[in-house]
Amino acid sequence: MTGIAEYGLKLRIWAYSRVDTVRPKYLEMFQKAGINKAHMGIEAGSQNVRREVSKGSFKDVNIREIVKATCASGMNVISNFNFGFPHDRHETMAQTGIGTRALHRNGKHLSLPSSARKPALL
Repeated sequence: MTGIAEYGLKLRIWAYSRVDTVRPKYLEMFQKAGINKAHMGIEAGSQNVRREVSKGSFKDVNIREIVKATCASGMNVISNFNFGFPHDRHETMAQTGIGTRALHRNGKHLSLPSSARKPALL
C-alpha cells in the first residue's frame, strides 16, 4: 500500500473486510493509497450470532470505534448486516436492528441484505 501512495496515483478503490479484521493503525495508509470506501461485514448485532456464523473466529471488537476510526481516516463506511442466521432469535435480530440504527444516526451508509436461511424463532 505504501508503494501505491508513493506513486501519487489518484486511485479510487473499495475495500471489503470483516469488521473484526480492520486494524486502525493502517487506515491512514489505506486511505492515502486510494481506498476511499470500506465495506465492512458486521454481520449481526449479537456477538454470539457472529461467533456462530464464523465458527468462533469472529473477534470481539468495538464496532462503533472501528467505524469511527475508519471515517476519521477519510474513508466512507458501508456496513453489511444480515438477518435470519440459523442462531438468530427475536432478541438477536432486535440487537442487529438497534446496531444498524445507531450507525445510521452517525451518518454511515448501511446495506441490509437478508440471509437465505430461516432463523429458529423459538
